[in-house]
Amino acid sequence: MAKNLYEHILNLKLNDCLLIGDSVADLEVAYANQIPFLLRKHKSNVESFSTYSGPYVSDFLNYESI
Repeated sequence: MAKNLYEHILNLKLNDCLLIGDSVADLEVAYANQIPFLLRKHKSNVESFSTYSGPYVSDFLNYESI
């Protein structure tokens, strides 16, 4: 199987990645490429994601380093 651009240039595997996004287009790209998606939810996208049941955050201010 041929490597994709990420594997070839950056030596990354898509299943080792996380796409953090705030738009439906971001979600669609993640889904199409089988990349886990984390929604950055805010007042401008609440309506667009009203039926979204996946993981989301409102901010990154209270996260500890892993």
